[in-house]
Amino acid sequence: MRRTSIFAVSRIIKKIWKKFKALGSRNMGYREEIYDALKVQPETLIQGISEARQITGNMRNLLGGMERAAERSGRYWKGKAGDEHRAYFFRLKQNGERILSGLGNSIADLEQITASYTRTERAAAERVEVLPGDVIQ
Repeated sequence: MRRTSIFAVSRIIKKIWKKFKALGSRNMGYREEIYDALKVQPETLIQGISEARQITGNMRNLLGGMERAAERSGRYWKGKAGDEHRAYFFRLKQNGERILSGLGNSIADLEQITASYTRTERAAAERVEVLPGDVIQ
């Protein structure tokens, strides 16, 4: 598993955003440049989705381990400081769960986009195969 995949996607998004901002109010030629920057093979998306699912799964496991450790600390860390520490962790945990939920939704959206793109590409290829070879003559 490559650890740079999420960072690579972030760099691509930043690059697209910079192009978009740089082109700003110019003529409508920016569309073609953005479309060229957004072209991705479905296999690449599927691999990225798989890696993202694995990473978010690992993050959920780590968050669960941290939660268990915070709960266990209640056995030996008594008093106000321990209670505040656990309360602080559980506030952070809620943010982490919200972030992971958002990532999960984004992954699901990417899966739908990939499936739609693949279906459309397949349908277009089938239509091209149906065309007779002597259309131009």
